[in-house]
Amino acid sequence: MAEEKRLEKAQIYSTDFGTIHMDDEVIASATAITVSSMEGIVNTFNAASEGFIGNMTDNFTGMLGKKSATKGIRVDFKNDGYYIVINIKVLFGYCIPDLANDIQRRVKMEIEQMTDKKVRSVDIFVQGIDFNNVNEVGMGDQHA
Repeated sequence: MAEEKRLEKAQIYSTDFGTIHMDDEVIASATAITVSSMEGIVNTFNAASEGFIGNMTDNFTGMLGKKSATKGIRVDFKNDGYYIVINIKVLFGYCIPDLANDIQRRVKMEIEQMTDKKVRSVDIFVQGIDFNNVNEVGMGDQHA
């Protein structure tokens, strides 16, 4: 039953050797890795970017219902294209519109290159600003 629902959500590619089923979670994972590698973004996706063991650990905990490796990302495939929604947290000091535009451009490019399918939209929701780097950018050093 669960396998049928996964296949229902999966994109199907036909080849000379058979079919390839690609779940939306694959696109969400690739999106998380792309975004979390960018400067100015707080890694809130829990994307496993520390190599193979990290990927296996995150995938295993995700199967057990623990934290998702793609928390904050939603992917829908309709009208022969992907619609991606990304929730981010930005480091203090970065220009939010420029950063969001860069995310949209890079995610669109990466996913289209990886899947050979169109990305119809990449919507960005800024969920907050991380002030942990305030002293690094020269603010907050005020002494009484």
